[in-house]
Amino acid sequence: MIDLIRSVSITQKNTTLYGKRQYSFTVDLRVTKPQIKALLEEFYDVEIIAVNTHILPRKQYSRGRSKGLRTRYKKAIVTLQVKERLPIFR
Repeated sequence: MIDLIRSVSITQKNTTLYGKRQYSFTVDLRVTKPQIKALLEEFYDVEIIAVNTHILPRKQYSRGRSKGLRTRYKKAIVTLQVKERLPIFR
């Protein structure tokens, strides 16, 4: 089940959320908020207050003559308890 959470999203905008105890993950489109919460609480052994998700729009790309669309993905922003931190950012 942990394969449904693809990666931790590390961008400049996401690093400003770390002070608010919010972390961003790229997840599979089929995963729901309760599933994301359960997976992350079990895997990282932290307590999660809220999970916010949104599906980002597809973007076009062009390489030479060929044009296409990038794949869709869902982004999840997770808010932790006051004293909690993810072990990957300690």
